[in-house]
Amino acid sequence: MGLTLCMIVKNEALNLTACVKSVLPIVDDIVIVDTGSSDGTPELAGRLGARVYNFKWIDDFSAARNKALEYVKTEWVLILDGDEMIAEKDHAAIVEFTREDKVDGYLLSQRHYLDGAGYDNWKPVTGRYPEMEGRFPAYTENFAMRLFRRRPDIVYQGRVHESVTHADPANRWVVVKTQIVIHHFGKVGDRALLEGKKRAYLKLCKLKAGERPADPKAWFELGIQLHELGNFEECLAPFKKSLELNPADSNPAYYIGNASYKLEKFPQAREYLEKALKLDPQNADALVNLAGVERREGDVEKALYLFDRAIAVQKNIFSAWYNKAALLLSEGRNEEAGPCFDEALRLVPGYTYALFGQWQNEVLLGKRGQAADMMLQWLKEKPELGHMVITATQNHLGRRDYQTAVESLKPLVDVIDSSDGYAALGAGLLGLGQTGTAERSLERAIAMDKRNNSARVNLAQLKELEQGGKKAAIALYRDALLYDPDNELCRKRLSCLRSV
Repeated sequence: MGLTLCMIVKNEALNLTACVKSVLPIVDDIVIVDTGSSDGTPELAGRLGARVYNFKWIDDFSAARNKALEYVKTEWVLILDGDEMIAEKDHAAIVEFTREDKVDGYLLSQRHYLDGAGYDNWKPVTGRYPEMEGRFPAYTENFAMRLFRRRPDIVYQGRVHESVTHADPANRWVVVKTQIVIHHFGKVGDRALLEGKKRAYLKLCKLKAGERPADPKAWFELGIQLHELGNFEECLAPFKKSLELNPADSNPAYYIGNASYKLEKFPQAREYLEKALKLDPQNADALVNLAGVERREGDVEKALYLFDRAIAVQKNIFSAWYNKAALLLSEGRNEEAGPCFDEALRLVPGYTYALFGQWQNEVLLGKRGQAADMMLQWLKEKPELGHMVITATQNHLGRRDYQTAVESLKPLVDVIDSSDGYAALGAGLLGLGQTGTAERSLERAIAMDKRNNSARVNLAQLKELEQGGKKAAIALYRDALLYDPDNELCRKRLSCLRSV
């Protein structure tokens, strides 16, 4: 009996202690194979009680995994990476699984935490694991064999995105899917480091696809790696190859549609998203993407219908609720948009764009006091919303809706406390003829940023309206030309004032 934690690692000194300690109470042994660390990982592993071995890296994760398995002495093995953890609440279930006589392996859920909500196939955190979820709003999920019996016929296969396989088909094995979660933090952190990891994986994916040209999974993995790097044009070919080799798989069809949408190839996006839905009508993400295509093509009602279909398939799908809300807001259907923003924020409470959308919607519904109260609260946690509020105000000014501009910005401007904010408020007040308060706002904007020419020009125009303000207006226009010599309005006004 017994359970061994079995790991392959490289330069995991920052993460290893938390990983090992997360399962220390339930494992009987620890085997760690190091593939070339330079940060003291092997020494740290030894201090944590592991048996540590070295393995020369040969661009093959399965080779390293299988070497590590050779050192396991217990009946059961638990596989973790250095940037993964298991919550204490799942310990008892894991121990119980290892006492089961008729099961050979268990599929565990891998939660890949994300630092934002704009990823493909992501889900909002549930609150089930608050100590792990922390500040992360979302995750993606897949299931992998990570808990299994140590048998010689159960081995790893594939140089990258390796998977456990049964080497002896004649020897029957039983696998059970569980809801035990492996918490993976490898998709968050230093962006340069993450980018380097993705490119290293890309190299291995290309090798794997070259070695296994008839394997649809190898081509799909290559497509995913390119997609994650943002190489949407380049990822199309491997996804199409994967679909050609396995026409019944909806996943490559979905990703061809998704990448085509991002490339604004809307006819191709529609073709493959519809193909994905024909293969899997329950693919909520494909429905959301197809709704996006219809929105971009101008069919608002069809887009709304598809968002509703996605919600019917998966009630807690944030992307459908948020994008439906945003579409309704853009169409001026504010009463309908409100509940959709509410639902989106229930699913992902801190999503910046949903907060901003809800504020905009409340403003346009005339609930400006309520909107101000909400935004004042949010600005404490998300000061970046201030810039978005100013942009919205500038849009109102562009439409000469001075009343909305002033009423939505005035309660917030001192908290936002930026030159552009005071300039926008001053412009709105000037448009309403409230010259005294407009002057104070514009002067404050210039005091905060002498380069703020929009405030300077508006203040000059205000001075033109004042009796005896000609001299001040000339000085302001002259200063404006120092910062923007090509400003034709300033040049004309200055010439006009000097000629009078």
